[in-house]
Amino acid sequence: MSPARPFDEEGLALLEEFLMSERAPEHCMQLSELDGLLAGIAAGPAPVPMEEWLPVAMDGEPAFASPEERALVLGLLARRLEDTEAPLRQEPEAYAPLFWEDDRGEPYAADWAEGFREAMRLRAEDWAPLLEDDEANVLLTPIAALWDEQAEREALAPSEQARLRDEATGLVQASVVGIYRYWYRRGRASAG
Repeated sequence: MSPARPFDEEGLALLEEFLMSERAPEHCMQLSELDGLLAGIAAGPAPVPMEEWLPVAMDGEPAFASPEERALVLGLLARRLEDTEAPLRQEPEAYAPLFWEDDRGEPYAADWAEGFREAMRLRAEDWAPLLEDDEANVLLTPIAALWDEQAEREALAPSEQARLRDEATGLVQASVVGIYRYWYRRGRASAG
């Protein structure tokens, strides 16, 4: 598989297969959460080297079957990050987050949002300007609304929780694009 080829369904399937295998650490991120992590890195204030985010994604040391599998998996991860950032740079409307689907085929984005939050934690100080900007921090609202421990939602009826979750999920793409543009206007360097 050539690293220059854009990420495709085959690449996603290979990556998912590895992440779900016994060779991956037990608590490693699965595909949707990993996609959120990579989106947070791609849209964030500064590039983060793989050596820094890979341990967060893997939560341990993978037991690669061979040097070739190691190269394949690391290449897939690098390509996924590149293919996440490329549309943000070139054609923002083409960016699409990767969500799980529930039993009814509805998108479930909480894992993705948790991955995005992990990316923010990698550069917490660098994210501070966005969080402290009263006008710009609204960009993060749809993503933050999907984080699991939102105690405020517990007081809402289940139907209202579902409505808010669906609205937030529908706004994630625009949120990521807006966050990328916020940092770009402030001189964010491209990873590529």
